[in-house]
Amino acid sequence: MYEPYGGLGGSRDRSGNGESTVRSDTVGAVTHYACSLVGLAVVGVMGAFLYPELIGVTQSFHLLSSTAIAFVLLLAWLLAWLGIEVVWAWRGERLWSSR
Repeated sequence: MYEPYGGLGGSRDRSGNGESTVRSDTVGAVTHYACSLVGLAVVGVMGAFLYPELIGVTQSFHLLSSTAIAFVLLLAWLLAWLGIEVVWAWRGERLWSSR
């Protein structure tokens, strides 16, 4: 049977009796955006404190040093975002498993 992707925002779980149930344990878009903004704030604060060290490390790239700094900060933001999402999911899983 065809089920469209997305739907009601929850993932569909087929039970053995042919009924379809909607699970509400998936992460919503607002959570993704919030984790993104928290990760950006963390990297912004870290970048402000570590900026002189970033300049020193990337000086050997001469004209590409600003590009290297941008890539380092972008990578740090993505890793922070991923880390926050993993911690959020782990925390949610532990809260639901204790009930």
